[in-house]
Amino acid sequence: MLEKLLPNVFQMKGQFIQATWETLYMTFGSAVISAFLGLFLGIFLVITQPGGILEDRVTYSLLDKVTNLLRSIPFIILLAVISPLTQYLIGTTVGTTASLVPLICGIFPFYARQVQNALLDVDDGVIEAAQAMGSSPAAIIFRIYLREGLADIVRVSIVTIISLIGLTTMAGAIGSGGLGDIAISIGYARFQNDVILVAMLIILILVFAVQIIGDWCVGLIEHRPLGRTTNPARTEKSGKGVKQSFWWLAGSLAVVSLIFVGIHTMTTQAAQADQTKTITIGSQGTDYETWKYIAKSQSAKDLGLKIKVKQITDGVQLNQATSQGNVDVNAFQSLSYVQAYNQQNKGNKLAVLGTTYLEPMGIYSKKYKNIVDLPTGATVAIANNPSQATRGLLLLQKAGLITLKKGFGNLGMVNDIVANPKKLQFKKIDDTTGPRVINNVDAVLISNTVALEGDLNVLKDSIFHEKVDQSTKANVNILVTAAKNKDNQEYKKIGQIVSSKRDSKVHSEKILWNQN
Repeated sequence: MLEKLLPNVFQMKGQFIQATWETLYMTFGSAVISAFLGLFLGIFLVITQPGGILEDRVTYSLLDKVTNLLRSIPFIILLAVISPLTQYLIGTTVGTTASLVPLICGIFPFYARQVQNALLDVDDGVIEAAQAMGSSPAAIIFRIYLREGLADIVRVSIVTIISLIGLTTMAGAIGSGGLGDIAISIGYARFQNDVILVAMLIILILVFAVQIIGDWCVGLIEHRPLGRTTNPARTEKSGKGVKQSFWWLAGSLAVVSLIFVGIHTMTTQAAQADQTKTITIGSQGTDYETWKYIAKSQSAKDLGLKIKVKQITDGVQLNQATSQGNVDVNAFQSLSYVQAYNQQNKGNKLAVLGTTYLEPMGIYSKKYKNIVDLPTGATVAIANNPSQATRGLLLLQKAGLITLKKGFGNLGMVNDIVANPKKLQFKKIDDTTGPRVINNVDAVLISNTVALEGDLNVLKDSIFHEKVDQSTKANVNILVTAAKNKDNQEYKKIGQIVSSKRDSKVHSEKILWNQN
């Protein structure tokens, strides 16, 4: 019964187990380090603020502004901004471990502010009494602030961990994996709603588990067993014991989390050491599935190639990972796309190893059956990606709908149209959402990789599409590597697999480019 309701999930059981492990690793690995950094910063904000026990307006002002600044950066942007730091610390900008750096940088300022608010709720009278009795600042921090504010610290810790689980879903943009990555790159992109549903349910279970455990810990600290009252003196004594027990529990959880991170790191390093001769190919979408098939093909075995395929959903991140050497070769883009990338990233250029296949871009419509039927003023959805937009404009020109200016290049725009007899209206969209907006516009330009994910066949469903000829040469998919590896003979062998007639599955989904 369940297998019929969740067919794609049952085919991906192993991937779901791996993704759950990755989500737990990212969440608790970053939570441990963020807890120390956030607690330290939160305490300093409290004790150095005006009227604090170690008042220092300059230090407080600096820490306060830095905390606000770091909290203000959207996480998806932070992933890109601190990629050089990630590269320096981890040695790579892609993968589950690499995601820990942006996760920590993104969450510890939030946690610090939460800790600050929790400690500010501690009764000022108690602090003043401790100062009057000659208690040192360290004694006030540990015996007053942390002890009296412990329950609130646990509460904000729960909120922080739940927020971290949410952030891990965005970390898939740098190939970190996890449940969020499965939900978006497979479930959403390929219209597999059962995958989205199950990924969401697992995330909800994790959130509920964290909340339940956290509430239990707060109950222990506040010593509220079944709402019964106890003798005040006894409550104070037992409450102190409970708090000590809690710190032991928190310390134990921290140690377990560090062991957890250590095991993952050692496992990863062992796998990398065992795969010194493995070629890592980065890809995305249906190209990722194609290359997984190619990696296991007989042609790959005949050439003595051991290939590992890694999915990174963002094209720019994938190219950066390749130029930095974190991915050996990538296979997802056209020649025009990499030319545009190299033009914008002259210090980290990529080199072409060879061509693979042409994935024709098509013009799709649910309202019209023929390209000539598009009415005057029709709304056409076009990619906001410069490379794909350029390709789409050239296709519209080929269809006779527009005329582009002379010298139209690799980074052309809608503004480069010099003649538009049908007065077409253009709507820019994320190029991966074409199949989802097709019902809301008159026509949409969709690349073949995205079309396949939306269960569209370019040869049957499009009203006009690219043909294999010299005019589409720049749109042929290619294999690229870092410029320093352009003469690597092992990498060049990969192109021979695609041209092998033995692996017909590739030919059934892609249109091969004649490399002769």
